[in-house]
Amino acid sequence: MNPEKVLTLLRKSCLTLPEAYETTSFGHPTFRVGRSGKKTFAVFENYRGEDTICVKATLEDQALLVLDPRFFVAPYVGKHGWTSMRTAMKGVSIDWSEVEDLVRESYRLVAPKSALAQLMKLEESRPRPFRGKASKKRTSKKRKKK
Repeated sequence: MNPEKVLTLLRKSCLTLPEAYETTSFGHPTFRVGRSGKKTFAVFENYRGEDTICVKATLEDQALLVLDPRFFVAPYVGKHGWTSMRTAMKGVSIDWSEVEDLVRESYRLVAPKSALAQLMKLEESRPRPFRGKASKKRTSKKRKKK
């Protein structure tokens, strides 16, 4: 996928979150949250010729993500959980629902309480997707032997 399309879709994912905005840091589109402007939660960058989306994760999640060849520990800040996702691997398309989940989790890790409260309200008001027919729990009654 071309970099402009990736950035457009990343913007869409990031800028729908409360108090989120875009800036440029070290020449890269950077998404931040909060009034202080210091809480970065996503970056679109080109590292050593590869376009990547960089997000913050817990160290446990980072360890699991990097088992997948699409991901690697981000340079310089990786020791804090920052993980990069390659966006242009041959034969691999981007799963945007996965990117949205990664972006939201990154946001949750850095966002101030006021933004998290707004996010919770948004999530509560959003209709939940229908996941199919609800199953009823069946209980079996044992027959008494005569």
